[in-house]
Amino acid sequence: MERSKRAYDEAVNAEHIAKILQAAQELVVNDGFSAFSMSALAKQANLAKGTVYMFVETPEEVFAELYLVALENYISMVLPHAAMDTALTAEMLIAAEETPLFLKLLARFSTVIEAQLPREGLIETKRAVAVQMDRFAARLVKTRGLQTQAAIELAQALFVALQGASHLAAEKPDDFDSLPEDVKALYDLSDFDDAFARTARMILRGAS
Repeated sequence: MERSKRAYDEAVNAEHIAKILQAAQELVVNDGFSAFSMSALAKQANLAKGTVYMFVETPEEVFAELYLVALENYISMVLPHAAMDTALTAEMLIAAEETPLFLKLLARFSTVIEAQLPREGLIETKRAVAVQMDRFAARLVKTRGLQTQAAIELAQALFVALQGASHLAAEKPDDFDSLPEDVKALYDLSDFDDAFARTARMILRGAS
């Protein structure tokens, strides 16, 4: 009986967590980070506010969980392309665009989200990120014949480049078409895709 109740409780908890994260994703996509609140999250998830607080206590904890889900999905998309420089660079760009909220969360992760997590939440989050980076590094070892430390350093370098470029992924202003041509050209020079691709090529060239 106790085992059945525990299994039921775990299933209910998993369902609540899934609803909370889905609702959080919808809120951020529709309204952005600044309008996010725990009350809005509870309403969007169709859960009592107290139920939501059983799993997450602050917006930053919610964003951290969203980032970890996005990161795991992102890494899973990238891994099959790890062997070849061109394919890896291309897939890192494609996966970044196709993984919901990944770029926006990545741009905020180290400067905003991590900085506002409670100590235990920060420790758990950093460890979870390390697990995903280890997955990436392990595939680099397997497909490229690198030593473990070299693979870890390559994985870290590529993600530093990705995180830096993610700040360039912001949408252009509504009046972009009316801007002077020289100003529009400056936007093109700071394009996310181009900035990451250039940096990734240099990193991979140095690692070969």
